[in-house]
Amino acid sequence: MHNFIKILLAMTVLTAFILLGQILVIKGKAFIAQQLLQHSWQDYKQSKTSAPKRPWPWADMYPVAELVFEKQEKRYIVLNTDSGQALAFAPGLNGVSQENLTIISAHNDTHFDDIADFEQGDTITLESKQFSRSLSQSYRVFDTQIIDLSQGEIFVSQPPQEPHLLLVTCYPFNTNFEQTSQRLVVFAKAHQPELVSL
Repeated sequence: MHNFIKILLAMTVLTAFILLGQILVIKGKAFIAQQLLQHSWQDYKQSKTSAPKRPWPWADMYPVAELVFEKQEKRYIVLNTDSGQALAFAPGLNGVSQENLTIISAHNDTHFDDIADFEQGDTITLESKQFSRSLSQSYRVFDTQIIDLSQGEIFVSQPPQEPHLLLVTCYPFNTNFEQTSQRLVVFAKAHQPELVSL
């Protein structure tokens, strides 16, 4: 009986270490990817060509923008897609983004783990490159909603007249896209756009 308790305790400790290791791998992967993506983004911004720079040779995604959460003092590279594979590394542009409407998705346990704390008036900046210019667009948060995709779409049928930014993540937190149809959406609209030549 004494040996059984020792084995059970050892298995419990081993399981705890495995679970902790999985969490650290996810967090570590997101951190390291951001460093490589940041380097790729800086190269792209400073280059005279319009061709994006892949963060590593076999990558099937590339940086297209940088997202800045002013109050939280956080910066994230934004990828050209929000596929499941891309979201493992960074936030990504949603495929239905259109003129005057930019939609960025991310996982709620890595890059968008604190967007539920956004308040009305908070500032978000999106920096992108268009041809040989860098565009820095400032947005102000005006609403936060929890939307159930089984009841309808997040997206608007007509593009807004002024630039809008939507940040989207799964809700409730500690779930993934396959487990829930609910999304937390932060709505922000343009405030003081600024064009800067590279």
